[in-house]
Amino acid sequence: MSDDRSEIAITARRRKARQEAVHEWSRRVYGDEHAKSRRTLSLRLLEEAFELAQTQGLDPFDDIIETVRQRVASRKPGTTREEIGNVQVMVMCIAENAGLDVDSCEAAEVARIHALPVDELRRKHQEKLDQGLI
Repeated sequence: MSDDRSEIAITARRRKARQEAVHEWSRRVYGDEHAKSRRTLSLRLLEEAFELAQTQGLDPFDDIIETVRQRVASRKPGTTREEIGNVQVMVMCIAENAGLDVDSCEAAEVARIHALPVDELRRKHQEKLDQGLI
């Protein structure tokens, strides 16, 4: 039986609350179409993953990017649950390597995006739509 007061249980509840708050924020700022579009959300995740990789010194034009893309394309897709877990594990590894705490990085980013002007967010979103990025 798990202890609901354990640090892991408390963190899980805190992250679930942030997840729900971010989803509601996304719906409010971008509308249901964006918030529910798995394609759009996946493209945004890909953009953020590239940006994170850049901070770690990976050149987005490096030939290894195509090699990784080919490897992924050649394999049977996993499950959404499994792949979200894999992404989170890698984020934790990068954070630990960089001397950062994932939970505090996430909390700070959620606070930051909630403070941004909605009009500016919508303008940037429209730019990405106009460029065919999402």
